[in-house]
Amino acid sequence: MIAFRYIIGLTLAIGLACSPAGGVDSAKPPETEGTPTDQGNREKSDSDGDGFLPPTDCDDDDPAISPIAFDQPGNGKDENCDGMDAPVIPWISVESATGSWVSSRPGDEYASALEVGDRDDDGQLDIVISAPAGMQIYSLPGRVLSFPLEAGTHSETDATLTLTQSVGTFGMGYSVALRVGTLQGEGDAALVISDPFSGVGGRAFIVPGNQGQSTDIAEAATVTIRSGPDERIFGNVLNSADLDGDGRSELILGRGDPADIGRIYIWRAPVLADAISTDASVIWTARDVGTRLGVFADATGDLTGNGTVDLVVGASGHPDGGKVFIVPSPLEVGGGGSDRAAATISGSPNDSTGNAFVVKDLNGDALDDIAIGSWLRNVAGPRSGVVSIFFGPISGEKSLEDADVSIRPLQGLEFMGRALAVTDFDGDGFNDLAVGAPRDPFLIGGAPGRVLLFRGPLSKDLTTADAALEIRGVTVSGNTGSALVGGFDMNSDGAEDLLVGAPLGVAPESGTFGAAYWVEGRPFDKLRLNR
Repeated sequence: MIAFRYIIGLTLAIGLACSPAGGVDSAKPPETEGTPTDQGNREKSDSDGDGFLPPTDCDDDDPAISPIAFDQPGNGKDENCDGMDAPVIPWISVESATGSWVSSRPGDEYASALEVGDRDDDGQLDIVISAPAGMQIYSLPGRVLSFPLEAGTHSETDATLTLTQSVGTFGMGYSVALRVGTLQGEGDAALVISDPFSGVGGRAFIVPGNQGQSTDIAEAATVTIRSGPDERIFGNVLNSADLDGDGRSELILGRGDPADIGRIYIWRAPVLADAISTDASVIWTARDVGTRLGVFADATGDLTGNGTVDLVVGASGHPDGGKVFIVPSPLEVGGGGSDRAAATISGSPNDSTGNAFVVKDLNGDALDDIAIGSWLRNVAGPRSGVVSIFFGPISGEKSLEDADVSIRPLQGLEFMGRALAVTDFDGDGFNDLAVGAPRDPFLIGGAPGRVLLFRGPLSKDLTTADAALEIRGVTVSGNTGSALVGGFDMNSDGAEDLLVGAPLGVAPESGTFGAAYWVEGRPFDKLRLNR
């Protein structure tokens, strides 16, 4: 399980509109056909001053009704002008979560990345929470904290490990991975933590899992891997898997720089000594500037059907639109790259395809599948997002239009698919898909971000109305659902649980305090729903 960072990822995907990676400008609402900026409509009036003209604005006398308004479910009104009222989905609030962890430091984007596992080898699961900062307060250094996974509300004083930076910039903890196995030694747990925006061009730290005190990460790390000359944003994604068939996990680091050549670096295990990026056993270099190759990576399943783990790499700025490469293992030293890809899946320009995906059996046939979140894709309106599922085995060149299953939102600005996780939430033996929809802050009338659970096995196209459950955030613009981790069962009852990150706030009256939530799985008909 690996969780990818939301906030700086949002900045890179949206805010860098002038970069070769493209993107839309999040500093203003999206321009949509029918707005006063359209040349043919300049003489028309915008009676309610909401920035949209009839007929795009279906009620030009009410500024709360427009294509970027939140459509309140079940109130009999069509606030977003899509021709219908939003459906009511069974829902629970994150406030009913079994466990919650809340930051004491406003603006640090606490819970931007999450992990779960037995970090300290005490027989109990731990939650690992990153607070990298950077979106709101650039002067805050990043932190990573670990707690026992326990019920109740927890403060930072309950942490059994706090890793900080005495010297450095925001971004430490951009992504985190907790690995138990052969990364550094047989059976040992290790934390791998990225710091891609450090002044030295980016770096990654390996910290022994049994580290048990608050300390500077540079002192706690047994291995530091730094960027090479003239590199930046090194280590923005990390993972590990056995890619050469020797029974040991390799370390995978990415460099999805939107303004330069992206790369994936792979080190053979065990990784025991400090290094620089160019020491990697395998280096996969993008062909073009701005492809953002290495913005996300996964190596947990067999999508090609060859019986080994495949390396799946995202390139969200690829000139064909965002792109996902599926490369079968074993990867030989000096090998790798798009020339060896057994399959590719392409999106559209600026839709952020390749920024989030998850590999697992989703249709119940015991073969691995891939779900891809294109969270900026314009499907049901601007930046609505979409989730596309491809059943394995997969080969050849495909586009999102070739998906076996598509899950579509019913209104714009949902950011649907920004994070994904697979978990058997209801314990029926089939994997369910958790889809994060943290929502755009320009969603007029505002609504908290949410997580939508779609019950497996998945076999047909769906919309948000088909979700079995909505897990709803507390705070508007709190970005609930921008980090997800599933697939663990804390109480061994057969129903797997879910971790949910809300990095931008639970207490707007006193600042944006991030939070993480542990939602226990259970049969959907046993949930105590909100009404």
